[in-house]
Amino acid sequence: MSHSVESHLRLDIAEYDELIRRFIPGYDEMLSELADYLAFHLADRERPQVLDLGTGTGSLAALVLKRIPSSSVVGIDTDPAMIVEARERLADLLPRVTHLLGDFFGPLPHPSDACMASLALHHVREPAEKRRLYRKILGALAPHGIFINADAMFAENSPLEPWMRAIWAKHLIACGFTKAEADSHFQQWSAEDRYFDVQTELHLLHDAGFTNLEVVWRRGPMAVVAGHKGEK
Repeated sequence: MSHSVESHLRLDIAEYDELIRRFIPGYDEMLSELADYLAFHLADRERPQVLDLGTGTGSLAALVLKRIPSSSVVGIDTDPAMIVEARERLADLLPRVTHLLGDFFGPLPHPSDACMASLALHHVREPAEKRRLYRKILGALAPHGIFINADAMFAENSPLEPWMRAIWAKHLIACGFTKAEADSHFQQWSAEDRYFDVQTELHLLHDAGFTNLEVVWRRGPMAVVAGHKGEK
């Protein structure tokens, strides 16, 4: 599943960290809540390994490495340009971070104590495909491992979609985009992205074998959900 952030978001890689905050409502709060959840649940692990799917420029990896000083992160991304950016950003944290160019559905390093994803899994468009990915993630986790996902989560073609889109558009306009530009972004993203509502995400995690499901954080169209792996 090849994917280029540069072409998808129509921005230069160097501008990504600035512009992602203009694109995504509550971006910093969302990542902070994700990192806090992992830090709490991994506090008793001596040297936890965290798998980062769609690591991008490494902003989430950097935050987790800071919040959990004993941790290491393996970042996976299909976009070579993003891997280059992530390696540069996290160069001072070597050897605690490793970057791999690869697909979510390829081999995953295991066993990992946790797996995380941020604004990456909406590229998996079909429920059956996403369930299959969640089962693969479960298999890559150590006993009592954690999976946590931050993404846009709302039901497309539902009565709530216009409300969620309005919240998102309001954020884009407040960050300097025109209404026409906001609509254009939504139309362009819809060619590659598909969002599922929180309940569907939780059902898919449950079907894949995760337990102790949590809605860790929610703000408008964005949410963070988590699931845990049992002992076996």
